[in-house]
Amino acid sequence: MEAGVAPDYFLDSMQMYEVKAVLENLQYKNKTSWEQARMISYIIAQTNSTKQLSPTDIMKFDWDEAKEKDTSISKDDIARLRAKANQFINTKN
Repeated sequence: MEAGVAPDYFLDSMQMYEVKAVLENLQYKNKTSWEQARMISYIIAQTNSTKQLSPTDIMKFDWDEAKEKDTSISKDDIARLRAKANQFINTKN
């Protein structure tokens, strides 16, 4: 229920890849509230400090770090996926 998904759908109908996606991204549900809290804390800290601060000096979150994934596909991956697709097509015929 916390993720905004109906409990009966989550427990009975949802596929595992959907469950994984929901659980991995659950932390972003309250991102706006956490950003507001950080900005309020930053403003209070900056007005009482002589040093120049940044919001990430006050609180750091997982989404602050840019994570780039390698999305390149090797020729071996292409061949493996092509064979798997052909196998799937052959089983459906």
